[in-house]
Amino acid sequence: MLLVAGTGFGQPATSRLGISFAAPGGLSVEIIDLTPKFLKFYDSAAVKNLDAESRWLLWKKLYGFAAVPPGPAGEKMAHTLLDNAWPKYPGVMNRIRLGASILNPAPLTILGRVAGLLNADTTQDSIRVKLYVFVGGLENNAFAFPDHGVPAVAIPVEIDNKELELTMTHEFTHAVHTRIADHIWGSYPTTLATLVLMEGLAMRVTEQLVPGHTAETYTNAHSNTWLKECEQNRATILKGIRQHLDDSASQARSRFIYGEGSTGHQREAYYAGWVVVGQLQKQGMTLSNLARLSPASVRDLLNSTITTMLKE
Repeated sequence: MLLVAGTGFGQPATSRLGISFAAPGGLSVEIIDLTPKFLKFYDSAAVKNLDAESRWLLWKKLYGFAAVPPGPAGEKMAHTLLDNAWPKYPGVMNRIRLGASILNPAPLTILGRVAGLLNADTTQDSIRVKLYVFVGGLENNAFAFPDHGVPAVAIPVEIDNKELELTMTHEFTHAVHTRIADHIWGSYPTTLATLVLMEGLAMRVTEQLVPGHTAETYTNAHSNTWLKECEQNRATILKGIRQHLDDSASQARSRFIYGEGSTGHQREAYYAGWVVVGQLQKQGMTLSNLARLSPASVRDLLNSTITTMLKE
């Protein structure tokens, strides 16, 4: 997932100490473990047996990091996530206390695979990524965001081991993509068209690098029926996406990721990205080619491709 404007609770300071790993050829990953901050909050709130509102205020003071959009709506979402997750945290506390040691395979290895598949020329432009390990609301929601000009990804520590490779591959694709296309459109997408392309690219890169899983896995379907229901509403979803390709990324997130899109389904931008990029691959475009498209080219290509798909 992409959070274009940051984490919603203050972008992490670049001065925060982390552990860096580098490889020959210009690849590096800096790991910043936020779990100690969460544990300071959690242990204090648990000992004091705080009520929900006092706990929320302490969370904002001592931790304040969540996979939500910025602004009042994101703050409300974070409050709800905390309230819902609080009674469940004891069940995953042993894993939370492991912190960044849960990361496996090695993040630098995964970054190298993504850079290789997308033919990133790291001899010309080094790729540095910050990887934040955080405690989420047990909703398994990783995300990517620009951190003071550096691509960053955030991985929830509570995520299952079997999901780690898939999740890191998806999020590192966003990071590499923004570096490849940095000279074209800046750090992160500005319209629904670029958002759809970036999510579709990340899902299809993950499919290629971590094969053997279902489409529901690659699209991170939040229910067993989500993808099937989207397929049943394929034409309506694609028409709605086509009509809004020029919408700003913030509008797109509100409607086509968190909202109910055109058909009452959340995450329609993900569905559109999955099927449209898949269609472009069938037509002979490589993932590396797609990663280098200009914003104008993305908009025009998605428009024409969706139009063709609707005629089938």
